Amino acid sequence: MKLRYDADLPLARTLEWTFRKRVKGGWYLARGDFEVFMTEKEAGTEAASGQTLDAFVYRDSEGRLTARRRPAVLSMGEIGHLTVVEVGPLGAFLDWGLPKHLLLPKSECLHPPRPRSRVLVRLLLDEENRPTATQRIWESLEPPPEDLSRGRPVFFCPLKTGRYGIQGALDARWRGFLHVPGADLPTGKSVAAYFLGRDHQARGRITLLDPSPEGRRAARDQLLELAEKHGGVLPLNKDSPAELIWRHLRWSKNEFKAVLESLPIPNDRESDPSGIGIRKG
Repeated sequence: MKLRYDADLPLARTLEWTFRKRVKGGWYLARGDFEVFMTEKEAGTEAASGQTLDAFVYRDSEGRLTARRRPAVLSMGEIGHLTVVEVGPLGAFLDWGLPKHLLLPKSECLHPPRPRSRVLVRLLLDEENRPTATQRIWESLEPPPEDLSRGRPVFFCPLKTGRYGIQGALDARWRGFLHVPGADLPTGKSVAAYFLGRDHQARGRITLLDPSPEGRRAARDQLLELAEKHGGVLPLNKDSPAELIWRHLRWSKNEFKAVLESLPIPNDRESDPSGIGIRKG
């Protein structure tokens, strides 16, 4: 089975639609060349031709394009944990907040799913434009575009932690890597990050530290606050293990050293074994 991310189809995403025509049992909504059906109950009594609304589009149990006001748990390309409702010959069926459950095909499973278990999946479309889940998330992601600007804010969804860092998804579309040995982030829970460029494996290098001048000033203040909490002595120094620096700040060791160099360090405290003293000003 070949799954894909589709940025053009309005399926499995929340977009603005226009009430076009009232029919028996509901309304037809229009968006460009696309038309979908919304039940009268979903549309409400105040719906009128020409009005607009935000609606989530999915396929109902008969395969018809249907709109509703409340979105599903996952939208096109998004990654998250869903609950297995039942397991059958085709694969597992997942609860994603809609009347029709989401299929996780056998071929897209990394491990045999169990009823009532939670699985981390990505939402894509199959060859017949049906929303479908996959656990092969990393393989489904693309390298970030070469023209993606350095310093751009992104959301980073951790997928796998290794010896040298964490690999994950950038903006639920691209492959990314946080190169911080000893780093630890909850799998499947996105965090704010910043894009630094592509590495030799065509992954997006990221940082959780804002690389802008404003971000650097905020990082300096963060170090000063950390020192204040420890009696004016920073509980870290340039020789501290990367894991300890990450636990305190969520920075890499090189990032910590760069920020540290911008701080006023009293000479008589540099050799303090518990850290480096800092004076403000």
